Formats: sequence, structure tokens, C-alpha cells
Amino acid sequence: MNGAKNQRHQLVVVLYCICIAQGNSITTPKTPCDISGKCGPFGVCNSLDSPDFCSCLQGFDPVRDEEWSRGNWSGGCRRRLPLNCSTQPNKTTDDVFVQLQMMEVSGYTDLYTGLQQNECRGRCLSNCSCLAYGFVDSFGCTFWTAGTLMDLRKSPTGLGSDLYVRLSNSEPDKYDSMLMFRKKDSSMKKKIVIILVLVAFIIITSASTYISWKWRSGVIDARISSPSYREEVKRCIHIGLLCVQEFPKDRPSVSAVLSVLTGSEIILMEPKKPAFSMKSSRCDNNNNNIGKSCSSQLSQKGSSSSVNNVTLTTMVYGR
Repeated sequence: MNGAKNQRHQLVVVLYCICIAQGNSITTPKTPCDISGKCGPFGVCNSLDSPDFCSCLQGFDPVRDEEWSRGNWSGGCRRRLPLNCSTQPNKTTDDVFVQLQMMEVSGYTDLYTGLQQNECRGRCLSNCSCLAYGFVDSFGCTFWTAGTLMDLRKSPTGLGSDLYVRLSNSEPDKYDSMLMFRKKDSSMKKKIVIILVLVAFIIITSASTYISWKWRSGVIDARISSPSYREEVKRCIHIGLLCVQEFPKDRPSVSAVLSVLTGSEIILMEPKKPAFSMKSSRCDNNNNNIGKSCSSQLSQKGSSSSVNNVTLTTMVYGR
């Protein structure tokens, strides 16, 4: 399989080089539906249905479901039920037609001018090889009798014509819709996207309303929106770090703190790394020695650690 694909790709490259060497221009497709045979026999291409561009006509199923689900639609579709005229040649009028609106089609095999729509329908029913017909008022009828319908595409501009495809009247869903497209799961994906967008919109609207209510009620300080508020926050953080310095000489005085907080232009020193201490909780966690001093507990255990006395001193400088 891979060898066949490589050979096909090599053939495309060779043909491309030959065309360029001969001075022929190559037009690249503008949409996926511009590629011939994109959706295969009885497949309809719609350039607006990204990423699932192809769908089967009603009454048709993919020839290879696995490849179709992977986005390889070139195998096309096949009828679920055979035409009545193919199984009962004497009952050609038992088949029905379904209408595809705004279609861009080509490759018709017969053209009759001056006929009305009912005459087009009757002429197609009388010929079991007739797969579909098209009718344009004041123009006439076109018929497809080549065995398959290829390169069917939905007009993205809405300027196409109507196509009437022949089906067996045993199709259970022939009356469901006049637009006979097999939509797969693309419509479900669109619904999920719409629901997610609505949920996001509701959440954003609710949050905005709640914040606006708090703003009007005075719960949120109006100064938050002021550019000077950010500088005020930075000053408070700066003073807080200076007040926890290890040495008193590195800490600001109370008067300096008040001056800075009231807006005075005082240059403060950069804070150093705050000091920290590590404590041992061996004595506190020993429930059997409650009521004994830490020094006596340590001496009983033969520890060589010493216990320092702690004194309380009134500090002149704020910390």
C-alpha cells in the first residue's frame, strides 16, 4: 500500500515537472472542493463545512467507513437500497426523487430544452439508467446517466441550481428533508462550540457584574485604579522589609516610617536579607517530662547542650 502511494506521488511530481518544462501553467485549487473526485461517487462537497467537507447523499453510505472517518473521502458512497427499476424493470415509476438545492454540478450526459419540470421527471423515470436530473426554468432539463454522480458540491455563494437525485421509494427517511445531506457528527461539534461560547459569555458577564457591584458599594477601594496606588503598595512593602532587619541600625525610625507613609520624599536604603533562627523542640514534645525545666531534661539525658537565659529589653527602635 505504501509503495503504491509513493509511486502515485512520484508520478504527480513527474507530471508537474513536465508541465512546468513545457511552459504550461498549473492552477492550484482555492478550496478542497475544487479538487476533482474529492468526495468520490455520490459524495457532496461543502467548502463551508470544515473540517468535514464531504457527506453522502441521503440514501447512501460511505464505501469504506474507516477511511471516511479519517478524512479520506475519495472512495465515495454507495446506495443503501437498490433502485426499484433495477430489481423490477416493469416498475420504473416506483422510484422517487429528492431535491438538492443550490448545487454546482457538471458532467451531464443529456440536455433537452423546452421541457417543463414534470416532463423532466417523467423522462428520467422512464430510463432506469437515469440517476438524476436538473431543471432550470426557461432553459430545460439536464440528465445524468453515466452510472455515478461525481464532483457534487454545495454552492458557497447560493447561486447554484437544484438537482433531483433518484432513490428507491423504500428509503425510510425520504420524507425527512428536502436537503438530502448526510451530516455525520459535524452538526454536533458545532452545537458543542456554541454551548461553550455561551457558557464563557455568561461567566464573564457574571464576573463583570459582581465586580461592578462591589465597586459601587465601596467594597473595593477606588484608589486601586489609580497609577499612584501601585507605588504606594511598593513603599509599604519596602518599609515592612526594613522593619524586620536583624540589626537596629538597619531599621528605620518611627518618624521615618510615618514620613514615608504620609508621602514625604525620603530615600530609604535597600533592605537586606531578613534574619531567621532555628529552634529545637525536643524538650517541648516530650510529654513524660512535663513540669521539668529544659536544662534538667537535657542533663538527665547526658546532653552537652547549654541553656541560655533570655531577657526582655524595651526596644527604642520599632521593629
